Amino acid sequence: MGRPRTTSDEAILQATARALGRHGPAGLTLAAVAGEAGLAPATLVQRFGSKRGLLLALAAHSAETAGRPFERAGKEHATPLAALRAALVPDRSRRPDPAALPVRLKDRRAKALATHRRITGPPALSRGMIVARHSGHQREVLMSHVEETAEPAPGSLAELARRHGLRPAIARPRFPVYLRRLWERRHFVLTYATSRNVSRYSGSALGQLWQVITPLLNAAIYYVMFGLILGGSDRVPNYPAFLLTGMFVFTYTQRTATAGAKSISGNLSLIRALHFPRASLPLAYTIQELQQLAISMGVLLLIVVLTGELPNWFWLMIPVVLVLQTTFNIGAGLILARLGSQLRDLGQLLPFIMRTWLYASGVFFAIHDKVVNRAGLPEWVATVMYLNPAASYIEWMRDILIGSHSPPPMVWLACLVWAVLALVLGSWYFWRAEDRYGRG
Repeated sequence: MGRPRTTSDEAILQATARALGRHGPAGLTLAAVAGEAGLAPATLVQRFGSKRGLLLALAAHSAETAGRPFERAGKEHATPLAALRAALVPDRSRRPDPAALPVRLKDRRAKALATHRRITGPPALSRGMIVARHSGHQREVLMSHVEETAEPAPGSLAELARRHGLRPAIARPRFPVYLRRLWERRHFVLTYATSRNVSRYSGSALGQLWQVITPLLNAAIYYVMFGLILGGSDRVPNYPAFLLTGMFVFTYTQRTATAGAKSISGNLSLIRALHFPRASLPLAYTIQELQQLAISMGVLLLIVVLTGELPNWFWLMIPVVLVLQTTFNIGAGLILARLGSQLRDLGQLLPFIMRTWLYASGVFFAIHDKVVNRAGLPEWVATVMYLNPAASYIEWMRDILIGSHSPPPMVWLACLVWAVLALVLGSWYFWRAEDRYGRG
């Protein structure tokens, strides 16, 4: 049966496009196209040769008609700006119902890939380039008309955006909304932190054992240097437990602050690709270090017991100290994350800052004995050092684990104040620049 003269090539290609949308690239057959066009499959074979020939003809037709939406929009709207907006932002009322589509999106992606493999080659590639070139040319024509006819709009840019139905792609939400969105991403934060911990030592032979070996090696080196060679253990009872407690507690804050400073600048590709609360990144780095601290604390408690300290009811306060320190670390990480995204040289200065902080926190020595009794400095100098946040958490943990250690009572209040202050200020400070991360 011959093809009726009333059925044009364009009608057949339009029927092919409809059949392609209904059945998907992999399910498209000449019989399906013939049924859509009201023809016999043999007619399509006589005219186009094969399914590949029909698809190539459809590609050529698409290349020829690529600029029509822009041309039609230019005729239907009074101003070039309205025409450009209509061509680039289709009317939602004309979109098909997603529930009515017989093929799901993920299936279409796979089927489109299969069809691309079937028809890929110089002809299809050249036609695809023509489609992009034609649509791009028409878009440039409209843009040039917009520039030629544009007049200064009255009012602010915000008014102009509202008048044309535009809104910022990435806007900073209100602070309560931001916190709610951050809570909704809690599973992502936990998964991201855990995956980073697992992958950190994945390339080494000992794997996760390095989470235990690293703090032990550091403690052994510092004990030899400061305890034996420099005589730090002479006037400090149970110096091994004293030193290890200071090292593990300070290392937790040090590593969290260092990682937080790089959490934004080191993940620009992720930030620019996905939309999520940016505070998720420094928060995930803090949780990552907390997971590693849990292993280190197990090692620390074992060593403390081996040095002669027996468990008691005061050990139940250990989680309280760690919760307050983690709260402080989150706030400090948020502050450093914003600074690290704006100050390129912070990464070079941070090691010196952390080293100074280490020596000022009484990790290797008893603060009052070293500062007041030996150095002869005023009492207020020791008080200031005790109020240092790292020193406060170290001293409170030592007070819990070592029976002979008794820091000033003010360190308990300092731990609480630092935790609340750092979390509130850090969250607010980081949120203020939420819409600027990843730019530039």
